[in-house]
Amino acid sequence: MPAEDPDHGADHDAEPELDAAHVDAAWRDIMANYGDRPAMPPAESAEPDDLPQRSYEPPEISEPAAEPEWWEREEHFTPPTPPPAPIPRTPRGLAWLGALGLPVVTIVLAVFRISIPGWTGTLGVLAFIASLGYLFATMPRDHDDPFDGNNGAVV
Repeated sequence: MPAEDPDHGADHDAEPELDAAHVDAAWRDIMANYGDRPAMPPAESAEPDDLPQRSYEPPEISEPAAEPEWWEREEHFTPPTPPPAPIPRTPRGLAWLGALGLPVVTIVLAVFRISIPGWTGTLGVLAFIASLGYLFATMPRDHDDPFDGNNGAVV
């Protein structure tokens, strides 16, 4: 069985207590030399006297050639020029003109406060409805949705 330590409860890392006379003497010493700079021995020469003194001149560094930025280095994909948009044939072109053009004409007339006869407005609304009806009636019937997931790979 290990022997009992007589200082079992004592703290071994505690600093010894100083009496008031030591503290007062240390304080008076600090205050007496407050603001004085300590005397430093003179610095010795970094180079021995028997070696020749040299001056250091940094080498000239030339600027490297400007490297292109990352967006200039990369090869960018340039898509081919698309073919010109097809011009719709007469009935379909007139239907698109009625469906898109008549609301634009109505907005322009309202902004500039231009009044038109009542029969002209009624004729415009009927032409708009007829244009939409023609476009819906001539829509393709087959369901060729590229996003339905059943097309498989298209090469």
